[in-house]
Parts: sequence; C-alpha cells; structure tokens
Amino acid sequence: RFLEGTSTSADLNTAGVVIHQFDNWNDPEQKWLPCPTTAWCSNFSDRWSTSLVNHASPTIGSSGQKKLNLYNDLIPGFILAPSGNELECGYPGDGGTSLRICDAAGKVQGCIGGCY
Repeated sequence: RFLEGTSTSADLNTAGVVIHQFDNWNDPEQKWLPCPTTAWCSNFSDRWSTSLVNHASPTIGSSGQKKLNLYNDLIPGFILAPSGNELECGYPGDGGTSLRICDAAGKVQGCIGGCY
C-alpha cells in the first residue's frame, strides 16, 4: 500500500498506509487505546490523530538522507487497517484537532470531533 498509494484516492485501501504514533492522548496504561473518558484528555477520546503516508508523501532531509516527516522519529506507534477505520476529516499537516471539540462528544448533530 505504501508503494502503490496515491494522495488523490479517497479510498483508504488504495491511498497508502494509515499510522498512529503514541502521544499523550492515548490510554496511559494501554497505549493502543484512545484516551479513556475518565482521564484528563477525555475531550479527545472520540478520535485518533493519524498520518496517511505513501511513496509520494513529503520528505525532509538531503537527497541521500530523505525521510518521512512524521510527528516524532523516536516515538513508536502502529499501522491501522483501512477496512476497520473511517477517515472523518483530513489536513495537509497538523490539523490542530485539540481545538476542534464538539460539546458532548459525538452528540451534536453535524459536529465531528476533530473536524467541526
């Protein structure tokens, strides 16, 4: 999927690889889970921040040292299966989703957490 992915595809199966790197919005005990609704980060428990990467993704560095521009090069994470996930909204860079909060997460008609 990485080598054949294209940024013009709206289908996660053909767009590339969706990754999540661990951040402070994870469950502190089980980092593969989103923030629990009882934790400080509960306003963000309705979303994952992810990156969609493929061979055409922007890189940084010199020609011999090019690498993907990820959230952090040293933080682990995991790949999400396209069949089990839905893309609600996307941004070409950091979307500032911590500022995009619906009142009563997921309960306001027309408001999608992280998107508006």
